[in-house]
Amino acid sequence: MKVFGWSEEHCRKRIPGGRAWVWYYWALENEATMFGKLVERTSKGYIGMETDRLVAEARRIGLL
Repeated sequence: MKVFGWSEEHCRKRIPGGRAWVWYYWALENEATMFGKLVERTSKGYIGMETDRLVAEARRIGLL
């Protein structure tokens, strides 16, 4: 968010729907990369978890 000069309020109120959360988590993750190897990912992150959920849902209803 700092890269674009956006506040959390701007992301929450001015950017439509889920797109705001995507930008918010993208910004958080990119800020963490500034620390290099000092930060270690312990999970798939928001995008990875949401992808898994959507794929499981598609399989459940027979789309995959």
